[in-house]
Amino acid sequence: GLTITKINSGATGISRGFKLDDVIRSVNGHSMKSLQDTKKIQDDPRNKNRRSMTIVVIRNGRNMVLEYRAAP
Repeated sequence: GLTITKINSGATGISRGFKLDDVIRSVNGHSMKSLQDTKKIQDDPRNKNRRSMTIVVIRNGRNMVLEYRAAP
């Protein structure tokens, strides 16, 4: 997974519920093992118009699911 080591103040990550040391395991069912994996998700045409996102993180040793939906 990808470990969050820094969150800038005012960053989107804070508003999305990420915390320092969270480990991102997957986004929309796609494993996150490297920064290249995030690029693949961004470039995937199936994700261009997606209105929701499911992110699985490990926080304090436990799996946690973060769900996001775009505002209408």
